Amino acid sequence: MEVETVLHEAQIEQEAPHPGRRAFSLYPPRGRKGLDPTVLANFASRIAAFRRAVLDQPQPRLYSALQILDFGQIHLRFGRRWEELREKIFLIIEHALDRAIGPDDLYLMVDEEHAYLLLTGRRRAEAEARARIVAAEITQRLCGLVPGGVAMRVQTLPFDFDAGLKDVMSARQLRERIAAFNQELEDRERRAFRDNVMLFRARYRPLVHLRKSLVSAYRVEALLRRPEGPEFPAETVCEERINGIFDAELDGWILRRAGEALRALRGRLRAFVVLPIHYETLAARRLRDPYLQHCRALPAHSGRHLVFELLDLPPGMPQASLRELTAYLRPFAFTLAARIEPELLTTEHLEGCEIRFLTADWYGERMAEDSGARERVQLWDHESLARFAVLGREARMRTAMLDIEEASALQAVAAVGIDYGGGPLIAPPLAEPRARHGTRSEDS
Repeated sequence: MEVETVLHEAQIEQEAPHPGRRAFSLYPPRGRKGLDPTVLANFASRIAAFRRAVLDQPQPRLYSALQILDFGQIHLRFGRRWEELREKIFLIIEHALDRAIGPDDLYLMVDEEHAYLLLTGRRRAEAEARARIVAAEITQRLCGLVPGGVAMRVQTLPFDFDAGLKDVMSARQLRERIAAFNQELEDRERRAFRDNVMLFRARYRPLVHLRKSLVSAYRVEALLRRPEGPEFPAETVCEERINGIFDAELDGWILRRAGEALRALRGRLRAFVVLPIHYETLAARRLRDPYLQHCRALPAHSGRHLVFELLDLPPGMPQASLRELTAYLRPFAFTLAARIEPELLTTEHLEGCEIRFLTADWYGERMAEDSGARERVQLWDHESLARFAVLGREARMRTAMLDIEEASALQAVAAVGIDYGGGPLIAPPLAEPRARHGTRSEDS
């Protein structure tokens, strides 16, 4: 059990009223905006009223969202105390949700680890931002200060509430509609990969040791090459990557291409090869098993060169859970790297997991508040950049900044002591890794 959880059990006892010695039940809900699926007439009428509120919006799809909350990490943190404390835990969770969502919004506790939020009147970007605040509040009240901020995952779906809620009479129907919508999203992601994979090309982006001007590693990127234009990141063919299907397919494809390159070099490579892998690819067994099959097919000497770069790690994961996941990769890796964000500058959740490198992107995507569209923005300022460098040194982890395009960015990165740099300004991507690494000018 985590230290923060132990410290906050007393707080839970004080803040939550004692419900008596009755058996635990999810229903009736503990908040006014919670749906009670055991009262069918009331459940159906409230769903119908919410659907009308969505359709009354001037742009229903833009001003509505379905969010799925995952409390699984909170469950893990309480461990054996979960059974004893869950009534009080759900009082805190549901009261926080009740305060946070709008007057027309609803929530449904699906099971002990998941909830649906049905939201209207807010743009999707605003709903996502609000969910992060609520997740942090719930986490702090239940678990204290968790490294990285939250122990609750939030997935926001662009759900069609008009068709999806029409004539819904029960929680089972609602779950089936959402499951069918999720299946449609998964099928769409699979088609996006299948229909474009023949246009994908593996490219090897040199990562340069900034103080020594040496190419120390190559990060594998999947680029889309159309006959009529330049290369683009392969992810651009699938804008809604929600369920991890497209990312997992792409992770496996990159892994296979890297294996082919290592086999062709026959042990002559003198640099590391960095392979990105998304959290969901590793966490979901149906995605992890095929990926590990590809790992087992790698050349025998691959473990001397491969660095698996973990993307999208939930910062609130207990270390034991993260160690369990990284154990799947350790037999095939020289070491591991983890992506880090300027808002979550901590390594506490990464310690003891054989992670030796921290990577970051200079640019990233954010939801525009006015339009709800995704836009490319610079993520790092001087203060956060300096803290990133210090964090790496204190944790004895090497740091790498990717996606560097301007000279001013490179100067800022080098000035604070970031170890490695990569991006268009430093070196173009190569069709294959070089057998021998050299100075930056030699490898550009």
